Amino acid sequence: PLLSRECAPGPMRERDRCTALEPPASLRGPTWESAWWLALVQAYMLRPNARLRGVVERVRTALDLWQPADVAVHIRRGDKMTDPRAFQRANLAVNDFLNAALTAVKARRVQCDCKRSAHSCRPAVVFVATDSREAAEATVAWGERHASLLSVRLQTAT
Repeated sequence: PLLSRECAPGPMRERDRCTALEPPASLRGPTWESAWWLALVQAYMLRPNARLRGVVERVRTALDLWQPADVAVHIRRGDKMTDPRAFQRANLAVNDFLNAALTAVKARRVQCDCKRSAHSCRPAVVFVATDSREAAEATVAWGERHASLLSVRLQTAT
């Protein structure tokens, strides 16, 4: 299946047939200019080395980012209402965002098997990013009110 009648000239050509390692022209393009081929080469060349993987692991440990977020919310206040290019005309309250997140957390809780074991359902991790001090304060208070259901990870630009 990887053999093709259209082979690129060069070291991969062997006895008028493409070798098994060469992708067919439909994937690589007739002159090897396809995005697929470039992405494959970049993925190989830019893979993280051991030093970078160590740095990432230290940062994840320092920030306690080992658990992925179950729910993520971006509460943007900044210039979205004044910028005509933002196409944001609905002015939702911070509690609207947080109530939607709580609904998702409760739906997740129903899906997990809580009846079998009380410890099988860990609190949901809710990641909230915001550029508003008021939204950050409301999020912290909301997280404290619902501490039995969720834990909040907050990123602010303030």
